[in-house]
Order: sequence, then structure tokens, then C-alpha cells
Amino acid sequence: MALTRKEKESIVQELSKKVRDNRVAILGGYSKLPFSDLQNLRRALKEKKISSKTAKKTLLNLALGTQGLSNQELFEGDGSVMLTLGSGDEVAHAKTIFDFSKKLEGFSILGGFIDHEFYSGERILALAQLPSKEVLLSQFVYAAGYPLRGLVGVLQGNMRNLVSVLHNIQDKKA
Repeated sequence: MALTRKEKESIVQELSKKVRDNRVAILGGYSKLPFSDLQNLRRALKEKKISSKTAKKTLLNLALGTQGLSNQELFEGDGSVMLTLGSGDEVAHAKTIFDFSKKLEGFSILGGFIDHEFYSGERILALAQLPSKEVLLSQFVYAAGYPLRGLVGVLQGNMRNLVSVLHNIQDKKA
């Protein structure tokens, strides 16, 4: 059964509101994907507090257009498009979708919008391959502390040499 014009307008308004209220919107394309795999993806997204919405490409494009985010190249080709929305960490969002795109043949990342700026599929993939926030923070702490460790090593070396010289002098006198 075809959707009426009012139903379509309602869907566009709902999608537009969701896009406006979230900072991250990533679009994934899929074709010939089993329903169970889609359900698993939706569950994984829900655990990370990321919502997903599937609608006709034209309606998604209209909804993005109302927010000034329309990008026709995202909607070219065959298959369906899934819109994932989140307001949290964009790296975790991209990683979740990327992990599923590796597992599922027929699912790919088309692109997305982060803080109302367009990111191509390649840029989203690069974002997804970044280390986690915790790893980046630990690398930063290590790098920030490295000069201090070097200074301590140099100072300890001088002390060690002084003790060694004093020990040799004591052995000669004895």
C-alpha cells in the first residue's frame, strides 16, 4: 500500500527533527541483507544509544535537505539506506557501524554528517579506524610524561656515576 502525501510529510518532519536533534548522522547502504542481520545491527546501535531509521531514499534526502544537509550522491545506486543518529561520541558511532560492515556482506558506509558537516564514506571509515578514546588518552599521557622520565633517567645516571666513583675511591683507600 502506497503512502499518502500526509504520511510522507509526517515521515519527513519526524526525520528532520531527529537529524536536527543529533550531532552525528551516518548513512549505511545495504542490499540483499537478511532481516536478522539488520536486527542485530539495530540492537548493537541501541546499546550504544544510537538510533536507526530506514525510510525511502527520497524521503531521507528531503529530511536532510530541510536541515541543509542534502547530498544527492549518498542516495545514488541500488539498495536501501539506513540512517543512524547519535549525539554522543562520533568515533564510537562510526566504529559500531564499521564493525558490522566488515561482518556483513552487502552493507557499506555511504557517508554522513557530523556537526552538520559532510563526511564522505572514506572519511567515516578513517574515523572508525581511530583508536578508542581511552587508548588516545593513555598515549597522550605517555607522550606528555616522556620528557620527565628522560630527565629522571639522566639525573639518576649522574647519581649512579657519583656513587660508583665514591665506591672506587673507598676501595683504593682500603
